[in-house]
Amino acid sequence: MARCNELPAKAVADLSPLLLASAPADGDLARDTHDGTHPSASGEHRLAAAFAGALHQAWGVGGPYRRAERRDPAPGSA
Repeated sequence: MARCNELPAKAVADLSPLLLASAPADGDLARDTHDGTHPSASGEHRLAAAFAGALHQAWGVGGPYRRAERRDPAPGSA
């Protein structure tokens, strides 16, 4: 599997500004997806962290992902 991921990364490196992000190391299909494919809230945050890390490491864009604190809506606003 690692070789399958290496080849596209090498192919696009010189041809395009595409950046491939690695799958989250701590990803878990049962926890991070609704159905084994589509990300749940925790999966969305792990994917965001992977992309943020890749952008920061490769191109110096942004920084490490920081999950915003959850804010409950003000009473009566929902």
